[in-house]
Amino acid sequence: MPLSEAEQATYDARHAEYERLEASEPAEAEELDRVARRLAEIDLELRVLEERPLVYETAKVARGGVFVSIDLEGGLQVDRGYVRPEDDEGLRHCPSGC
Repeated sequence: MPLSEAEQATYDARHAEYERLEASEPAEAEELDRVARRLAEIDLELRVLEERPLVYETAKVARGGVFVSIDLEGGLQVDRGYVRPEDDEGLRHCPSGC
């Protein structure tokens, strides 16, 4: 799912601040520590915006299948979102993405 306008504005502002701080050359150790802490904060904020879970439209979720299996440790593993080629083929002929 793409970022909203507000999220994109936040992302762009943080990215610009990150680049500006990274290019700076603080002379004092205290200032260097402050810049390093701020770079770490910005990095975390950017990761939150970049590494969001995928969100699918309800109609697409209804078409998707699931594989249920047992993982290496004996736990349940559920992999969602699989669409058979023949089910996906019908969407290519529907201009509105039915």
